[in-house]
Amino acid sequence: MKQYVVGLVFDKEMEQVLLLKRSKMPYQGLYNGVGGKVEDGEEPSQAMYRELQEETGLQLAQMHTAKYITSLQYPSGIQLVVYYFVLREKGFPLPIGNEIDEGRLEWVSITNQNLLDASNPYLAGDGNISYFIHFARTLQKKN
Repeated sequence: MKQYVVGLVFDKEMEQVLLLKRSKMPYQGLYNGVGGKVEDGEEPSQAMYRELQEETGLQLAQMHTAKYITSLQYPSGIQLVVYYFVLREKGFPLPIGNEIDEGRLEWVSITNQNLLDASNPYLAGDGNISYFIHFARTLQKKN
């Protein structure tokens, strides 16, 4: 079984989410969370922190501890483990140029960009990203 992780990073107020506009397949041209493959001997949470640091430059001290959202098992044998993070402080400078290997990092307004609409054609994951954003905000309100 192949394991992958994806994470959503929210601003302190949970009004914006840091998304990757993918420049490669799968989901080329669409917004997705940050993440990647879980390496051999690595726990999904370790992989999530590693990928987050590699792709965004964020350090653990800048965020609240990762919160687990869900794990999806696909018929192809792939497992996707989903997390979210909330920044401790307002504002986070994006990496210089915002470009990484997989695409461009952008802060995206949840309301203005209609990210809670699962039919949003600009979101990766067949509606899952919208669901993950909604679920993370719901969990955060309960805490």
